[in-house]
Amino acid sequence: MKNSDIYKTILSEASGRPLEEIDKMFEAFTKSFGTFNFDKELPEEEAQKLLAQLRKELPGISAWLIEGGFLANPSRVKGSA
Repeated sequence: MKNSDIYKTILSEASGRPLEEIDKMFEAFTKSFGTFNFDKELPEEEAQKLLAQLRKELPGISAWLIEGGFLANPSRVKGSA
């Protein structure tokens, strides 16, 4: 699994948006990360460990998406998409 697949999955889960939409958003996110290697292939065990760690951070990631204007927050609840 590539780094990009992991981060796209997490962004989809945090935003509640389908992966097809995330693909379009992902280009904007990758510009913020500079030289981070999104094409790097990770061993399955390492990929699953990273996914699990990031899933623990979903409320914060959702809040970050809202604050960055990538996700609407109609309820105005912090961390709520």
